[in-house]
Amino acid sequence: MKIIFDNHITVDQKSEHLTEIFEGELTKRADKFWLIFENTDHEKVLLKFNEKELMMVRYGDFPTTMRYRENELTHNAYQGLGEIEIFTHYYEFTADKVILHYTMSQADLELGTYKLEITYSEG
Repeated sequence: MKIIFDNHITVDQKSEHLTEIFEGELTKRADKFWLIFENTDHEKVLLKFNEKELMMVRYGDFPTTMRYRENELTHNAYQGLGEIEIFTHYYEFTADKVILHYTMSQADLELGTYKLEITYSEG
């Protein structure tokens, strides 16, 4: 399974575009899809998602879990940053893609805004 992360990041009014490609596995368990792959930091990553939410778990030295639900604020522990909040402005799920637009913040400090598209396909 080919997994592509296409991420537009804005921090302090500076924008960056990152595209990362991974190989992984897609399975369906109960009402959620599971994508499992290894990221560039050699951490195992699990994405669990359906039409309502996406949960991303990174299994590194400090396991990190982040939740994304449209129009909701979630509280997360993030490696190197401690407690952060994620507000998901937009969430879309289709048969081969997940789109997230979200803002990460800590206390009242905005850390950045993200427009992330995750596509997955055989080949």
